Amino acid sequence: MFSEKIGVKLFYKVDKFVNDSVGCVGILYNAIGPSFVYNSGKEIGLTYLTRYLFGIATYLGQCVSFVHDNDTRIIEKVGVLEFGITKMYNISKKLLLQLIYL
Repeated sequence: MFSEKIGVKLFYKVDKFVNDSVGCVGILYNAIGPSFVYNSGKEIGLTYLTRYLFGIATYLGQCVSFVHDNDTRIIEKVGVLEFGITKMYNISKKLLLQLIYL
């Protein structure tokens, strides 16, 4: 974080989708990219109410993703723009945990 409200993070994602009945139909998804983070919980006073234990972060980022098809062995490169709101749990003054549910 550059300040108490603004920061940047780098992320890497991996996911896999497979059709269980056939077994060979599915994709493998990898993505990497930067994201701009804004501490919106601090703006609305949530950190004061929860004694700096919980917060809310808004993020906007872009990434390059690689999709690998299991059936045809084709790898596609796709650009992705993402926007989201996530919960934060402060472990200490310099370390926090973001909880993201997809």
